[in-house]
Amino acid sequence: MLDNLKPGDAIRCTVSQEPRAAAKTKTIARLMRRDADITAGLKRAQELRRKRMKVYIRGGRDWYSREKAAKITIVR
Repeated sequence: MLDNLKPGDAIRCTVSQEPRAAAKTKTIARLMRRDADITAGLKRAQELRRKRMKVYIRGGRDWYSREKAAKITIVR
């Protein structure tokens, strides 16, 4: 099976057990963010955050108050 894979091929994986280590959870969340639906949601949230960004003057310069990025992927 692995011999037939080429770089760039799409594969489907099933996680049968919740990972205990934080690093493994982060890796699965990062891979989940590559999904098309999740990527579209993150992009839309980024545009909305950019529109709601507050600009204020501090020391004669513009400063920006930015919202934190949304956590759309949740590994359970």
